[in-house]
Amino acid sequence: MKIFIIPAKHTVTVLVAMVFLVLGSGSVSALMPDHECAYCHATHSAPGFTLLNQSGTNLVLTAEVVCLTCHGPTGSSSLTADVHDGGGFSFRISCIECHDPHDHQQNVNGADNLNMVLGTITAMPALGDIDAIFADKDYSDLSWDYSKPAAPWNGICQVCHTLTRFQRNDGTKSQHQAGVTCTASCHLHSNGFDK
Repeated sequence: MKIFIIPAKHTVTVLVAMVFLVLGSGSVSALMPDHECAYCHATHSAPGFTLLNQSGTNLVLTAEVVCLTCHGPTGSSSLTADVHDGGGFSFRISCIECHDPHDHQQNVNGADNLNMVLGTITAMPALGDIDAIFADKDYSDLSWDYSKPAAPWNGICQVCHTLTRFQRNDGTKSQHQAGVTCTASCHLHSNGFDK
C-alpha cells in the first residue's frame, strides 16, 4: 500500500476537489450544459475566491468581472447584461445577487426560475430575504406578473422595488405597462435595466 503525502499548501485544493468528486458527482449534469467550469474557474492557478479566474478582494465584485467577461457589452455571449445601478438611486446590484451562475433554482411555487434567477433574493438588507419568482414570461401562471390581484408581489424586480415610480413590492402602482415584458421593451438587462 502506497501512502501519499500532500504538502500543507495544497490541502485546501485537494479537499475542494474531493468534495466535488464525492458530493458533486451526481449533480454535475445539473450544471448548465453550455457553461463549462473552466470559463469561470481555474483548479490550480485561480487568483480569486472559490477558484475564480479573476483576482479581487470582494467576492460579489470579483464574480461580476467573471460574468461580464462573457456577458458584458464586449463579451462573447449573445446574452448581454450589465449591473443594475439603481436607476439614479445610491445602490448597485451585481450579478450573483440575483443569479445562481451554476443552475436554475426552484421558487416558492416549486417551479424553476428562468435565467438562473435565485429563489430567494437578499440584495436589499433592510427588506430581508424575499422569495423571488421568475418562472414564466408570458404571464400565464401569474408567476412574475406585477399586476396580479393579491400579495405577495414577488416578481424578480418587485422583490427590491420600494421607492420606484412603478411596480413596487407592496403592489401599488402595478398597472404600469401590465402584461408587457419590461426587460424586452424598455428596461433592457444589457443596459442595467435603466430606461
